[in-house]
Amino acid sequence: VKQFHQEPNTGVRTAEFLLGAFDVKESKLVVDPAAPSVVQSYVRGTMCDLTGQPRAVDVKFLCNDRPNALSYL
Repeated sequence: VKQFHQEPNTGVRTAEFLLGAFDVKESKLVVDPAAPSVVQSYVRGTMCDLTGQPRAVDVKFLCNDRPNALSYL
């Protein structure tokens, strides 16, 4: 997963960060009958200059009762 900053007028990317790479061992299935979901963990990203720690992000896929509907968090 990548994050980037782009100048609106020129489209030039001024910064780009790797938020993490997929790790099957870190990912998990969340079993909650009210809101079943799958969480994919992305770890070992670009070092954060504020915290000194590697960036990481979780992408959560929620099960929807309408198969053709999309929703984003």
